[in-house]
Amino acid sequence: TITINRMQEFGGKIETVGKKVSVASATSAAALGASVKLASDYTDAVAKVGTVADLQSVSLEKLRDDMLQLSTETGRGAGEIADATYQAISASVDTADAVSFVGTSVGLAKAGFLETADAVDLLTTIINAYGLEASDAGRLSDILIQTQNDGKTTVNELSQSMGQVIPLASAYGVNIENLAASYAQLTKNGVATAQPSAAASPDTFPRKKRERPDCTY
Repeated sequence: TITINRMQEFGGKIETVGKKVSVASATSAAALGASVKLASDYTDAVAKVGTVADLQSVSLEKLRDDMLQLSTETGRGAGEIADATYQAISASVDTADAVSFVGTSVGLAKAGFLETADAVDLLTTIINAYGLEASDAGRLSDILIQTQNDGKTTVNELSQSMGQVIPLASAYGVNIENLAASYAQLTKNGVATAQPSAAASPDTFPRKKRERPDCTY
């Protein structure tokens, strides 16, 4: 009887170990499958970048390596970095500057509580509207973060409102520093971030311009 009990006990232990091995194998298989998918997604994203990049100035291989390095440095997914790079180049950022520009955008996204894609969109909107360069991205990020610090808003909220106002503000001579300061002041005084877009309606700027032709706001 003792022998039989010991055999049953031993068999139970083997069964338990077997179950643990099965669970571990399933977990490993799932992790491997996820890794393969991520690699595949990144390959697709890199190929997408190649459709808009100036490959005469920067090779696709270097872009791929630089994007991977930025992913490692920032902790953002390689696919996210590649998608943002595609977005930046599509918005007229030079290929040679694109990965660095995305790095600045990631920093803005982290500090301003928004997605990398939204940070790229906001920065490129400002750059294109004011005729600036990709090298101005760092300065613009500082302005936006300062607006967040000075007002009762976030860069995430600003991105949803400023995009509608910036082209109009630029057309009527309102520089980005003064526009950002206006957002900080208005939100600090209790006006919702979305409201300045209504205050800066097409009717408002022309009226101010007529009243003060020399006004640069």
